[in-house]
Amino acid sequence: MRKKIIWIIIFFSFILVIFVVGFFASSRNAENQAVVHERIKKHQEDVNELNERLQIEKKAYQKEKSGDYKGAIDLFEKVLVLAGNSSASSPARLALERNYEKIGQYSKALDQVEWFLRGNQSEQGREETLKIKTRLLAAQKQRDHLE
Repeated sequence: MRKKIIWIIIFFSFILVIFVVGFFASSRNAENQAVVHERIKKHQEDVNELNERLQIEKKAYQKEKSGDYKGAIDLFEKVLVLAGNSSASSPARLALERNYEKIGQYSKALDQVEWFLRGNQSEQGREETLKIKTRLLAAQKQRDHLE
């Protein structure tokens, strides 16, 4: 009888351990699933934002190509807002520099050039940016001289 009671106690102890381990494992699994779900949600938001930015950028390039420089500028400015101050804003900043130059707004074009000069560039990139800056300053000086 005593052996039977010991086996029953061992059996129920074993069942209890399995239940407790299973409970903690499932609660941890639920936590992991929540973390994974949040990461997926954040990734999807990032993808949606990127798609939106790319669609606006595409329309801006189309406007620039058709000669609507002011319309292109408006759209590239929206791209900057979405891209923030990250390197993802570089193509829009280059396009803004071009479009501002085309409509004679040299100081705004120079603002974009200065952004690049403040960043970490290769030596070649820095040289090219300085050439653009020199060209813009000369054009601005010539325009101011004519006025």
